Amino acid sequence: MQQLSHQFFNWWVSNFVSNWWVVGVQFYYKTRLLFEAIEQLQDEEQAIIREVLEGMILKYEARRWTRAG
Repeated sequence: MQQLSHQFFNWWVSNFVSNWWVVGVQFYYKTRLLFEAIEQLQDEEQAIIREVLEGMILKYEARRWTRAG
């Protein structure tokens, strides 16, 4: 019975959990590393990165709102 449970668990992880969980964990660690690197930059450089990110978010939101309307 334990062997069957182990096989089912492996099947479940490989088909469901790993698909979204692994992607989420990878994204988390990649972005965490990026923000740790950004923290090492000077304030002026951080401000530039913040402006670029805000601009990208605004562009995405504008595109999303125009498609919805």
